[in-house]
Amino acid sequence: MSPEPAIPSTSDELTGGVAGTSPGEPSREDRRPARFSDSATSHESASLVALVERIPEGWTLATYEGRRYGLTRTTRVGGRSISVLAEELGGPDLISANVYRTHKADHLRACEMPEAKVLAFLRRWIPA
Repeated sequence: MSPEPAIPSTSDELTGGVAGTSPGEPSREDRRPARFSDSATSHESASLVALVERIPEGWTLATYEGRRYGLTRTTRVGGRSISVLAEELGGPDLISANVYRTHKADHLRACEMPEAKVLAFLRRWIPA
């Protein structure tokens, strides 16, 4: 049994670094979304797509780190583009990202914040 990989902190790590088709890159069969290794909850070991898919389409009330958020998921282009926006209710915090699903990989693009902040939220939010 091989050890689990470290928790990814960038979109390249999430997608296994599959940017193109240069020599030395992984084969097409190896181009699968990476999995997270932190296993405090079942959501922490989920793939990027699984983390995003657990958010209902539209608006929902969420709790994260003891604070309440209005969480919105908007899916476009037949599921190939997904926007996630979480606004702290009565506070200043904001989480915003887009996920682009290509035939090669899934790409997380955080908006004006570190990807680690978005990933932490996606792993640990709970429905309120």
